[in-house]
Amino acid sequence: MNKLSTKIGFVLLAGMVITLIGSLLLMYKSTNDTVEKTIAMSSLDLAGHIAQGINPTAYAEFLNNQSETSTYWEIREQLSDYKQKTGALYVYTLGIDAKSEKVHILIDGMSKEEKKAVSILSTTTATTYSDVKDVMKGKVSTTSIVHDPEYGDYLSVFVPIKQGNEVIGILGVDIDASKVDSTASKVLGGILPLTIIINVILIAIVVGALIWYLTKKLKPLREVSMAAKEIANGDLIAANELISNTKVKGNDEINVLVKAFAEMTNNTISIVHSMKSSSLQLLEASSDIEHKINEMDISTQYIVKGIQQVAGATEVQLHRSEESSRVIEEMTIGIQKIAEASSEVSEQTNHVSIQMSNGNKDLNELSEQILQVKDVMLQTSSEIKKLDVQANEIVNIVHLITGIAEQTNLLALNAAIESARAGEHGKGFAVVSNEVRKLAEGTKESATNIQESLLNFKSIINKSVAMMETGTKEVEEGTKVVLNTRETFNETIKSYEHVSDQIQEISSITEQMAAGSQEINASIENFAALTKETAEASQQVAHSTDQQAKSMEDISFSTTSMVKLANGLEKSVEQFNA
Repeated sequence: MNKLSTKIGFVLLAGMVITLIGSLLLMYKSTNDTVEKTIAMSSLDLAGHIAQGINPTAYAEFLNNQSETSTYWEIREQLSDYKQKTGALYVYTLGIDAKSEKVHILIDGMSKEEKKAVSILSTTTATTYSDVKDVMKGKVSTTSIVHDPEYGDYLSVFVPIKQGNEVIGILGVDIDASKVDSTASKVLGGILPLTIIINVILIAIVVGALIWYLTKKLKPLREVSMAAKEIANGDLIAANELISNTKVKGNDEINVLVKAFAEMTNNTISIVHSMKSSSLQLLEASSDIEHKINEMDISTQYIVKGIQQVAGATEVQLHRSEESSRVIEEMTIGIQKIAEASSEVSEQTNHVSIQMSNGNKDLNELSEQILQVKDVMLQTSSEIKKLDVQANEIVNIVHLITGIAEQTNLLALNAAIESARAGEHGKGFAVVSNEVRKLAEGTKESATNIQESLLNFKSIINKSVAMMETGTKEVEEGTKVVLNTRETFNETIKSYEHVSDQIQEISSITEQMAAGSQEINASIENFAALTKETAEASQQVAHSTDQQAKSMEDISFSTTSMVKLANGLEKSVEQFNA
């Protein structure tokens, strides 16, 4: 196992070695720079001493006439003498052209016999304008070591030549720098081994102490790592024991980490306990929901069957109401015929009454008319009896409609109960069942009104039948009186007047019956319309119930999936020992 403290120690060791190497390189560079600066400073002192030895008046005279005059040769010999005495490589004066930024040599400090001496105003090759521009301002300047293949390594220094406070020229001195590296090497050779040994010892001590400290300090992290493995294996109790027994001194990040890990472990244990409890509750709730969904599915199937029965019964009711409407329409036509016949009889009786005043000669015609009246009365009586039979049939139909309405109301009530059990999913179905219930109540009320009208109608028919039978008997008696004797003509006239009154009353009654039959027909038509609406509503309810049944199947599928998820959650939570 690779310890973190060892890795950190190796990293620190590598860093310290790199730092040591960098320090040594910096020391070497610093030593070289120090030696170079030391030589430069001593060379500046030397150059300053030489510049003070130059006669400024003579040099100013030379500047006014820059040629090989006696003054030129005097200054040149003086510079050559300084060169020999100081051991400098080269002593010379410089001039600069500020406009072109060019530097040229004015007086070469070599002896008169030297053939390598540079002539006046020769351009320099190594010295640049930037090296000497500050010297004309009264400052001094040095260059870094120049590595010349012809003259070797040398260092140039420049000082001003002053006449009073005015700078009139530049003195340059080149110093041999070939011994700088050797001097630096000697200096480093004396201190470098001791420095390396001391640094190696210090590095070893620091790295060892650091490894020991890190090993001790990072020990709690090993305990945290072991606890994390226990958590990964699902043993939260063992992880909690490990982290609880871990002691950390100080208030650094490791202490914060251990405390946070301990808190995380406790929270994880609490979460797992809560998850176990919740998974059990979820499993129980999902199983209960599944059971309830199955019950709701069965109830929905019953509702579907009931609604389908309602729809079928409503269709039958619609068919029978259409038949009832047709029968009532036929009955209305028959009543209208009776009314027309009664009106005709009334007109004929009035006409006969007028003609009877003309005498006995019209008695035979009256007898024939009375016979016709008798036939009409018998036919009317027969038709009225048929109306009574049809009225009974209508009463039976109304009873059937009332029963269907009560059954529809009962089914609507059951549907409302089941929709209430369904909760949120049964709201739409509850609205439909409420509308079906209202429609059933309206149907029942209309059927009751029709039944009452039919009972009144039947009572009138019964009265009409009795009156027709009485009229028939009276017509028969009148006929017998007319046929047997003319002497009873006056009595017959009275009886006939009575019959005429009865016929008019019958005519009035038949007109009322016609009006009543029209009202019944209108009621039957309204009832047929309501029945049709009921049938359509029942179809819609059946369709909605089918959709609800499909929704219940979807809910059942979702509940089954939830049960599976709850079982999966239960198995996942059981992996943790908490």
